[in-house]
Amino acid sequence: MSYLYLVGTIFFESIGVALLNKSDGFNNWKYLLAGLVFFNTGMISFAMALKDIDMTIANTTWAGTSILVVAILGYMIFDERYHFSQYLYICLVIIGLVGLNFSGINK
Repeated sequence: MSYLYLVGTIFFESIGVALLNKSDGFNNWKYLLAGLVFFNTGMISFAMALKDIDMTIANTTWAGTSILVVAILGYMIFDERYHFSQYLYICLVIIGLVGLNFSGINK
């Protein structure tokens, strides 16, 4: 169940980042407020995930997976384009996440 909460954390935080991008700083306060709601929901979900997942594993998984999700959202929704080296480094983050989560170390 804790990994489901971690997936929720990744979802809410990534959507929060996209909404903050749409807020254009403080110019569009509706997107800003919605982004903050998503971030706070993500933090609640993260607290629940920490019940059964080590803090280091949970935080690293959350951060690394959010990098991937936000990069995909940026590419698909905001027309952000990346260089080959940026794709390479995102792939290295994914490789690290897989290795970390399959290392068998948990609570």
